[in-house]
Amino acid sequence: MKKKILSGTRGAGPSKRNLDFEEERSRAKTAVADRAREEDRTGPAAGKRYWEDLTEGETFTSRPVAFDREGIVEFGKRYDPLPFHVEGEGARRSIFGDVIASALHTLSACTRVVVDAHGEIAILSGLSIDEVRTPLPVRPGDVLTVEARWDGLRRSRSSPDRGIAGLKCRVVNRRGETVMEYGYRYLVACRPTE
Repeated sequence: MKKKILSGTRGAGPSKRNLDFEEERSRAKTAVADRAREEDRTGPAAGKRYWEDLTEGETFTSRPVAFDREGIVEFGKRYDPLPFHVEGEGARRSIFGDVIASALHTLSACTRVVVDAHGEIAILSGLSIDEVRTPLPVRPGDVLTVEARWDGLRRSRSSPDRGIAGLKCRVVNRRGETVMEYGYRYLVACRPTE
C-alpha cells in the first residue's frame, strides 16, 4: 500500500482526502435522514428490545462518523483545551504535528452512532464506560466506524426484572486501523410479564 504524502501548501485546491471526507460525510448525513424519515413513517423497524432479546456475541456496525478540523478544534476549545486539540503553534510542535481529536470527542461521537445502530433497547441506565484505549490519534478528515458486540449479559440477582448488558466497541478508520477500544455496561429492562 502506498503512503500518501500531504502537501503543506495552502490554497492549492481541494485534496482527494478532503473530497473523500466530504463524500463520506454527505453519505452519512443522507443515511441518517433516510432512517429518520422511515422511522417517522413506520416507527422503529425492530420495535423495542428487552434484555432477553440480546444475544451474547451479537455484533453490529455503526454508520460512519466524520471528523473535520473545525469540529475537532471547537470541541477542544470548549471541553479539552490541550494544545494538540486546538489549532495553533502548540498543535504543530506536539508529537502529532497537527491538531487531533480529543478522546472525549471521539467517544462522544461514537456513542451517538452506537446508540443509533443498536436500535430501541429498553435501557434503564448506563452503568459504566470501561477500558478506554486510544492506540492511534483521530485526525481531521478521518471517517470512523464502530464495530460492537454484546458481551457479559447477565440477569440482576437483586432485581430480576432487569439485566446487565455489556457492549465491547472497536473504532476503526477507513484504513481499518483501530483508533479506540472501549466498553459500556447498561442496565436493561427485562420483558414485562403479562
